[in-house]
Amino acid sequence: MKIRTKITLSSLFFLAVSSGVGAWCYLNIQKEERAFDDSRRAARTRAAVADIDYFATRRVRALQNYVLLNDEAEKLQFQQAGTQVLQRLALWRKSAAHRETNDADLPAVSAAFDALSGPAEKVETAMDKGRRTEAMSLVESEFVPASAGALKAIADIKNRTEASALQSEQDMTAELRRNHWSLLAGMGLVVFFGLVFLVSFYRSVIQPIHLMKSWADRVAQGERNVPWR
Repeated sequence: MKIRTKITLSSLFFLAVSSGVGAWCYLNIQKEERAFDDSRRAARTRAAVADIDYFATRRVRALQNYVLLNDEAEKLQFQQAGTQVLQRLALWRKSAAHRETNDADLPAVSAAFDALSGPAEKVETAMDKGRRTEAMSLVESEFVPASAGALKAIADIKNRTEASALQSEQDMTAELRRNHWSLLAGMGLVVFFGLVFLVSFYRSVIQPIHLMKSWADRVAQGERNVPWR
């Protein structure tokens, strides 16, 4: 095989290996980015549900204290908590539209809060009209069962999103570890085949040149029967 052919084939082989390793690393980086995005979305979803759970619980307690104590400060906390829940739901919808959070549990959380809002409005209306006894009766008959079911549903979703966020974080860590090993393996392959290419180049080009120079030097010194390999 001619020297030019050897060099060409070796170069093409090295380029093919380098391109394959580069494509492999690129795919691993894409997988790493997807795992990171999934983990970030899960963490933001968990935070959104946790905030809604906090303000929904606060809204329930504030209404009960308002009816029990007839304290306007508790009424104000009840209204503010409701506003906070609505704001958190709106932010969740907006972030889900931009793929910054997961929206699978959004309808269930919204439905749970809506189930809580109906009885709460009845109690608040009775208190505003000065019918405190009726408000207490509504709290016992409608608001307490509705709030218990709604808070339990939200708490279950919160626990599920926390587990999902933890799993996504673990998956991201495992993906990072795999990618690091893949990158090291890819670099090792490039170095190995680079050395193979250098050895092949030396044996195909440099070594014959040295042999030719040695033969020419001996002939120049007067040796006439120098064999040529």
